[in-house]
Amino acid sequence: MNEIKVNIDTVQSNVKALNGMFDQLESGVQGVKAVQGLQTTTTWTDIPSCQQFAAAYQAGLVRLQQRLNTTWQNIRDQAEALRDAAAALAATDEASQQELAQMQTSLDALLARAARGPEAVAPVPSGPMRAI
Repeated sequence: MNEIKVNIDTVQSNVKALNGMFDQLESGVQGVKAVQGLQTTTTWTDIPSCQQFAAAYQAGLVRLQQRLNTTWQNIRDQAEALRDAAAALAATDEASQQELAQMQTSLDALLARAARGPEAVAPVPSGPMRAI
């Protein structure tokens, strides 16, 4: 009979890494939203080449936002899987229950943040932009 053992330090390390990735992702979403917020009719001149560049730039920002949204969902899915695994382990391993409960609390907090979606992240305030 094969016995599966889970190293609690490895699980904790994965939870910590997932939280770190999510922090970076939130920061990235903030930055993209800030840049998108700066893309107004006064940002770019009426010169056709500038308008073409602005359109391509905006399309790139939209693609980046879509990728960030996908990454957001992937991290959320991974956090849910880790939380479910920790819950299953907590039910079978009394010695690790306190550590697993702490990880579940951390994952629940991460999932609460992720549940709001990237749309809820406020852009990072930025300085004034100069028109070209």
